[in-house]
Order: sequence, then structure tokens, then C-alpha cells
Amino acid sequence: GLKRTLRCLEKALLRPGDGRGRTEGVCDVVRAMMVAKDMRTVVAIAEAFVALSKAGVITVMRIKNRFAVPSEGGWRDLMINFVVDDAAGGGGVRHVCEVQVAHEIMLTARKGLPGHEIYAIVRNASELIESCGQERALKVENVRVVREAGALTAISGEGDLIEGRLVFADGRLSGLADVRLAPLPGLDGQPLQNKAQSDAEGLAILPNGDRLVSFERDHRIWLYPADGSPPRPAPTPEADFPANGGLEALGADPQSAPDAYVAGGEDSGQTWTCRVSAGCTAAYLVEKPADYGLVALRRLPQDRTAYLLRAWDPLRGNRIVLTIRGPAGEIARMEMERPLTIDNFEGVDFVPRQDGGYRLYLLADDNFQSSQRTLLLAFDWTP
Repeated sequence: GLKRTLRCLEKALLRPGDGRGRTEGVCDVVRAMMVAKDMRTVVAIAEAFVALSKAGVITVMRIKNRFAVPSEGGWRDLMINFVVDDAAGGGGVRHVCEVQVAHEIMLTARKGLPGHEIYAIVRNASELIESCGQERALKVENVRVVREAGALTAISGEGDLIEGRLVFADGRLSGLADVRLAPLPGLDGQPLQNKAQSDAEGLAILPNGDRLVSFERDHRIWLYPADGSPPRPAPTPEADFPANGGLEALGADPQSAPDAYVAGGEDSGQTWTCRVSAGCTAAYLVEKPADYGLVALRRLPQDRTAYLLRAWDPLRGNRIVLTIRGPAGEIARMEMERPLTIDNFEGVDFVPRQDGGYRLYLLADDNFQSSQRTLLLAFDWTP
């Protein structure tokens, strides 16, 4: 069926950022609901969509697993957005369609009880808050880096700098306190204005306290001086990056020089060695499966480097591989997938321990999706 015109306009007008008022961004004008009697049927439907995608019949654009993380109003379902591929090659407009897979028990709350009315109120309130520019106060995206024992520095994909203090209980990570958030400024000293400019992805902190930030969409690396003065462009690898697959990985390289750093491309796995005072040179090409992307890296003593790889598909969800390599090859490897605690991990850092090992941190962002979570996990590793 077709979504009601009033709701389409409502979604477009309440959309935050540059897309406000643009109805072409509404992804469920053409929509349908499939009702399953049990979760086995939900899985079978998901597998059918995977098969259709592999056969080239459709292209899956987005999936929200709200069975795992329900909406703010408590609703649970599986939402699949897709386009029907143009087999004839006519080049016509492809509409994004949506299929909502719900358990029949949820419909009892939706139709027999006032659950849908409550959900609509919560949904509209959340959309209104985000449209007023308050989403940054509610969600943190793309946290990146932990530095020093107990101190956290991170960036968000909305162009924010986040600083805080890690809280420990009996030596175990238990929380985060004293969090401060401030917008990253542009070259003119003013806050970055739109997603094309503010899509921060990688963060490296040089020995002198200067911060390097890599951005996607408008692919670049900027240096933010430790004294708080406006940033300036830093050497950036010359490559043809996809809009959303650019310089995700960034890490300081003090073993090479005080102003040295390593940058990595998400889709290609190509890395570059750079210096603020010089430029960038192509370096190691990370060996990775085609469905994995290079999302973070950290240089370690003894010429070792940690690479964080991430993959996702609708059936298996998020999967990560953390590989630590030295001059002679791979030294250590950790793989995580369901049923382990797993999400959209895109950040990694290592803090030395007194016993010669490391406290390893993995960070995930929620991507402003109800089906994802912002997580900070800690592990201990002894080489």
C-alpha cells in the first residue's frame, strides 16, 4: 500500500539537518507489513530477502532489527528498505520500498490496545526534538579514541569533540563520568555547519597534544592545535574515496616521528604513512575479506600495528576482526560475532599496563539507529 500523504509530509518536515522538507528522503511511501506467527518465520522472511538480494532482484538499502533494540515506544519488528533492480536497464527512477515484518503478538498491542497511539506520540516527540537540533544531546555517534589511563577523548560523526573520564570498579570498566561535548570548529573558527563537512571519522593525538581528525564525504584531514586555535589542513592521501568509505582509520605514529601518523581507507584497506611537515606515502595494504572494511588502526611499540575490520549483513549482523601485525606477520587475532556482545564497533585503542600488557578498548556508535547501541568494551591483552 501507500503511506498517508500527511504522514509523509510530517516526516519530511520534522527531518533534522539539510534534508528537512525533502519528501524524496521518505523511504516508506510504498510499504507493506508481513505478520509472522513465530520468530522462525521472521528469520525465514529475512533469509528470503537475502536470497533476492544475492539474485540481483532487489538491492537492500537499510535494515532495522527492532526485535533486538525496540523503538522508544516499545515496538518490535524487522524493517527492510529496498529497491527493485532495473533488469531491463531502462534507467528509470527507483523507489525505496519498505517491508515491515511483525510478530502477531505485537499486533495485539497495536490494534487491541492503545499501543499504536502511544507509539505515535513518542515517535512524533522524538522527531520534533531532533528537528530542533537537540539530537546531539541525546545520542553520540562514532566515538573513537581512548587516551591515557582514565581519560577518554572521542569524536562524533556529527562533528563533536567528546571528553570524559572512565570509571573503574575493582579494576574493571564500569562507566563514564564528567563528560563534556563541544562542536568541532571549521577553518574559520565557527562550528561545522552540515553533514558533508562534519562527518568526522578518525582521531589521532600527537605527542604534543595536537589532534588530527579525518572526515568523510568531503575527504580531508585537519589538524586541531593543542592550544585551541582554529584548525588547519593537514596532509591527506590522494585517492578516489567513496562518499561513505573514506579515511575511517587514523592513528598517531610517534615511533616514526613526533608529527607522523597513519591513515587508512575503509573500502580499500590501503594505508598511508604521513607527516604534518611532509606528506603522505602509500604503505601497507591490509589483507581483508571483501565484505570487511578497515575502520580503525593503532600503532604499537616494536613496529606493531592493530587493525580493526568490520562487516555487516542483514542475516549475520555486525562482525569484527581485530588483527595485530608486526614485521614478521600476524601476532594476535580476535574475532567477534553473535552471540557475543557485538555492535557497530569502529574505534580501538590500547593503554599500556604496568605488567607489560595492554588494556584494549573497543568502541561502537549507534548511528542514530534504534537497532544499534553506543558501547565501550574493555579487554586485557598480554603479548
